[in-house]
Amino acid sequence: MQQWGRNTITTAQWLSLIEQWGRGTGRSDEEIGELQAIAQRITRHESRFRTDGLLSSDGFVASMVAYDYGCAVNMARWGFLAGYCNRPHAERYVFSVSPRVRQKYISWADFSAGYILGQVIRFDRDSYGTYYQRVLDGHRILTSHPLSPWLHMRF
Repeated sequence: MQQWGRNTITTAQWLSLIEQWGRGTGRSDEEIGELQAIAQRITRHESRFRTDGLLSSDGFVASMVAYDYGCAVNMARWGFLAGYCNRPHAERYVFSVSPRVRQKYISWADFSAGYILGQVIRFDRDSYGTYYQRVLDGHRILTSHPLSPWLHMRF
């Protein structure tokens, strides 16, 4: 199975690879277990994302770094609004994020799924509560509304 030309793996394969890597790098059983728990958590989120239409039926989140990029853009924006930098300075920071985003993601929807996974892990503690619902609603609007910039701006 492939997504965007990348081979996908099963959860069992992922857990096995984590164990192999951990043993090969001298990690403790506890560290390996923690990493495997994180992998299982991510696969649970991806399953929920498939159910909610954020991912295709066999899709996966390429990277969660979208959340960090989103935070970086917000920090530049807030810095400008608070008077810590001028507009050109803030814009340089914002525009410097764009090429990095395009290296990791292939579409607005792909970026959004990575951002949402980061948001859910950071704030919702696997509950799919208000943070999840808010970003899910935003994702749905931005991927479907006829006037959405995501439908009219090249990624």
